Amino acid sequence: MSSYLPNHATLTFTHHPTPLSLFPRAPHPPTTLPSLCRASTPPCTLNPLLFNGHLQTLWTATTATDIPIHYKRHVFSATDPAFAGTFAVDFVVPPYAAPVDAALPPRTTFYTEDEYEALGGTDDTPMVVVLHGLSGGSHESYLRAVLQPLVAAGWAACVVNARGCAMSAITTGVLYNARATWDVRQVVGWCRARWPLRELFGVGFSMGANILVNVRRLCSFLWSVQTMWFPFFYMCRDGSDAGVGPVVSGRGGGGVFVEGGGGVLEPVELGGGELGATADVDWEGGVFTSLGNEPEEFV
Repeated sequence: MSSYLPNHATLTFTHHPTPLSLFPRAPHPPTTLPSLCRASTPPCTLNPLLFNGHLQTLWTATTATDIPIHYKRHVFSATDPAFAGTFAVDFVVPPYAAPVDAALPPRTTFYTEDEYEALGGTDDTPMVVVLHGLSGGSHESYLRAVLQPLVAAGWAACVVNARGCAMSAITTGVLYNARATWDVRQVVGWCRARWPLRELFGVGFSMGANILVNVRRLCSFLWSVQTMWFPFFYMCRDGSDAGVGPVVSGRGGGGVFVEGGGGVLEPVELGGGELGATADVDWEGGVFTSLGNEPEEFV
């Protein structure tokens, strides 16, 4: 009956006919990704005056609620000489009286050398590595809105800012693009070395989602990734970061992927051929592996 109300939206979920199976830790029973999404999605009750997406976007932009996430920043130097330069990583920390610094985003200060060297340990706290969208940064409201419940639940988190973003300095001519995995891979490896017992997760928005799914196939340290609002990502047939390769949708996106060869893109179907089939991305000698589906070779 509620679906007939003018401000109550009807939610639909589109997925593959044989969806991804999930096996959570006990005592939770096995489930599927669509079932988890349905159970986790609250009812959508809209203001009847905000009857289209444009008005909803304007309302959100003009009435944004402040989300007080506090950060400590460390500027990393790239370890790979092919991608020389520096980039800023903001680590979520407990609230503190951060001094106002016009050269940094709000509620952000630099780690001291002693504080930075003290990072690490043998705890098993889950940790999420977050990537923002194009020209964004750790200060973005959408990013802080995702971090807030995770941090409240006891998660650790850090945000990898793209070079020149979030008021960070550009120190070389090497910037970033939708396949610029080098800085993120360095941070994931660094986190793994500092906290060897932590499960590492990734969240990427828009362009950051493009980067994240490529990081996931190149770096097995990330236990799982969640991508939001990404159009597509590039990966090459030989597993490298050079050239145009297959475009594959990742977790949270569609399941039809295409193979690039000589600049020509051709559709290839995975396990049933309908949207929504893909999940985790692993690259092993030209084989795309999806949980819940048999490995499919690119042809």
